[in-house]
Amino acid sequence: LEYLHLKVEDYGAPSLEQLDITVDYMKRRIDSGKPVMVHCAAGKGRTGTILAAYLLKKEENLGAEKAIIRIRKLRPGSVQSETQKKCIESYEQYIKKHPNS
Repeated sequence: LEYLHLKVEDYGAPSLEQLDITVDYMKRRIDSGKPVMVHCAAGKGRTGTILAAYLLKKEENLGAEKAIIRIRKLRPGSVQSETQKKCIESYEQYIKKHPNS
């Protein structure tokens, strides 16, 4: 069993560095055919933030709003706070500035 733990307060959002490390970790595991599980207390706010960020990096030109909508269709109530939404929007800009990160 391999895992990555992030310390993020409930309704909070990870830093851009935490987000990028996590998304890259997920991508490496998925690309090598290994399972990935993302969770938080309710499985909505922080989980949705991480999953939306993963979609942003995976699907070029998706955009933060569409990534959030897609995650909310799968898990209603995901990305619960304005802080989490802004984090995803900031990550979209980060990816544009650092496309090979």
